[in-house]
Amino acid sequence: MRDDIEIFPCLPENETEVVNILSDANLPTEDLSSKMLKNFLVARKKGGATAGIIGLEPCGRSGLLRSLVVLPPFRGSGLGKRLVSGLESHARRMGIETLFLLTMTAADFFPGLGYQVIRRGQAPEAIADTTEFKSLCPQSAVCMSKSL
Repeated sequence: MRDDIEIFPCLPENETEVVNILSDANLPTEDLSSKMLKNFLVARKKGGATAGIIGLEPCGRSGLLRSLVVLPPFRGSGLGKRLVSGLESHARRMGIETLFLLTMTAADFFPGLGYQVIRRGQAPEAIADTTEFKSLCPQSAVCMSKSL
């Protein structure tokens, strides 16, 4: 694990870079607002380059984990796990009890962190009503959840 990486909440000056990283990773950005980006975390090498990002969309006592990206030079370092753990802690502080996610590419990564595959229809209405669930992620995406 790299200890030269710091993780912090997305600041207004990070927003453009975060959106660009998501776009480059072919992840949805159409519904992102400054308000939503306040619940994203940014991982950055101390004094240097952005290493990764992860986002949370709060929906009452549920939350949608979205947009985990670890940039290529930092993959395999445990940073993805650190970002998920940081997001889970942030979600708990917000009173979120269960996280949900949709993925096309990381269905093998999340079970190792306690996430279980569920049917998309099992997600609560607040999650199912998000733009990501309704229109941005295809029906073929794997749906997962984890109780915090």
